[in-house]
Amino acid sequence: MDFGMFSLMQRRDPKKPSAQSINEVIEQTQLAEKMGFTASWFAEHHFSNYALCPSPLLLCAAVARATTTIRVATGVVLLPLYRPARLVSEIAFVDAISGGRLVLGVGSGYQPYEFERFGEDLKESKAKTLEFLDIIEKGLSEDFFSHDGDYYHLPETHISTRPTGAMEIWMAGDNPILHGVAAKKGYGALIGGKTGGLETVLQQRQWCMENFAAEGVSEDKVPFAVQRHMCITNDPKVAERYAENVLYQTRLTTSLRRRSESMEGTMLMDRPFPDEPSIEAIQKNLMIGAPERVAEMLAAEIKALTPKHMCFHFQVGDFPHADALRSIELFATEVVPRVEAEVGPLADIGVTMPRVERARRQLAGQAA
Repeated sequence: MDFGMFSLMQRRDPKKPSAQSINEVIEQTQLAEKMGFTASWFAEHHFSNYALCPSPLLLCAAVARATTTIRVATGVVLLPLYRPARLVSEIAFVDAISGGRLVLGVGSGYQPYEFERFGEDLKESKAKTLEFLDIIEKGLSEDFFSHDGDYYHLPETHISTRPTGAMEIWMAGDNPILHGVAAKKGYGALIGGKTGGLETVLQQRQWCMENFAAEGVSEDKVPFAVQRHMCITNDPKVAERYAENVLYQTRLTTSLRRRSESMEGTMLMDRPFPDEPSIEAIQKNLMIGAPERVAEMLAAEIKALTPKHMCFHFQVGDFPHADALRSIELFATEVVPRVEAEVGPLADIGVTMPRVERARRQLAGQAA
């Protein structure tokens, strides 16, 4: 298995320039690359300070030019909000720009606020996502392709920029229909642990595995990735500030999911909701605190989940950039060695992506 970082790019301070947020994410990714992280994921959201990046592919392209080895990942592309021909072209283009470092995370979306402003019906998002995936597969693998579906229609089309080879594709979310198509196509499953502890993530994993099993894919064949919050610090005040920002993020997410968003001017506000977690519960459940505590919790999650990949939110809300950089550094220097001492070599954990492994075998056969 390997590790990555995840960037939501929230704007809690209305005075903070957007360019500063972008530059901070690039700097965090550059440090993550130096510290041995294998991927950096960028979210897509629209029309509020909940998240600033409207195009993870654009950010992947920018970060790829500022790095050399770390994979750049969309976390995730909201497929129903795009025109298929343009998106397939941009996927191939970014893969070429990055030298084959693009990881494609895809999802169907969940925020009515976004879909309304694109003139899209959220009720159709799952069906459109399924159809969209077929177009992506054909567009990236065939010189010419066409499509005639319920939602999308393309005459014979050629995507002029070609990808460098098979790329990892991860399906985000918890929908059994989308898990089913991921199982059939050899995609990985990416879930987010939110503010729950290990028990919560285990429940999500079990449900995911049941969905894959329904398509004939056994648990030991499922590439599984987990997105988690993380703050490594010996300072209780820094830990508390991080946890408070996690609560801020949770309030915004919940308001957008439940269609109870509240705007004041240009800012989406963090209104409390009845069943929200406390700051104390967040600090208890999540990997927040000294390197020893974080390493112990991470080792326990790896043993229980056996993921292929884990990616971490090091910066949420207005949590300081400098503290996020410090967490990234401490993760590599203080946490990873402790984890490997507990669980053994990380390379021995997790399941290889089937589609990537097939491409490697094909290339090896051609070379022979």
